[in-house]
Amino acid sequence: MNTKSPTLSRALTPLIALVFAALIPAAAASAATPEDLTDRCVNRMMQTTQRTVDAIHAAGAKGIHKIERLDENDKPVPLMVRAANKANVGIEKREIKGDRKVNKTADKCLRILSNAEDVDPALAAIINGARAQAIEAIHTASINTHIAVNDALETALEDEETPDEEAEN
Repeated sequence: MNTKSPTLSRALTPLIALVFAALIPAAAASAATPEDLTDRCVNRMMQTTQRTVDAIHAAGAKGIHKIERLDENDKPVPLMVRAANKANVGIEKREIKGDRKVNKTADKCLRILSNAEDVDPALAAIINGARAQAIEAIHTASINTHIAVNDALETALEDEETPDEEAEN
């Protein structure tokens, strides 16, 4: 009697389940109409955009709060500058990540559409238009949040002596 065979099949069961789970969305996507795919693609890009904009605003708010707290506690200028720089780097990282996700989604949808037969070229234009709007919204949020962080730093430094002013005194 071979006892290794049932153990092997039990070990393969999760692997087989994963393979089927991976194939089901692909089969569902291939069964969708090009219009459905376009709609899902645009919705996914807009959701990514909203999450990215929210993350950018959160990173900026966290940095502004840190700068204000440091200023209230009369901490040194370099600490406030470092907090602003850290917030700006966080904003940039979120912007880049969001841009990549939007582009990846759009590219994947366009690839799928290009493999389908009798697809209206307007669908690709819709996807590219949504991509452009999403990236523009992310960039606008990033720029505005950078400005807010830099304004907070400038406000915090108004009553501080900078190294140039200390040398003059």
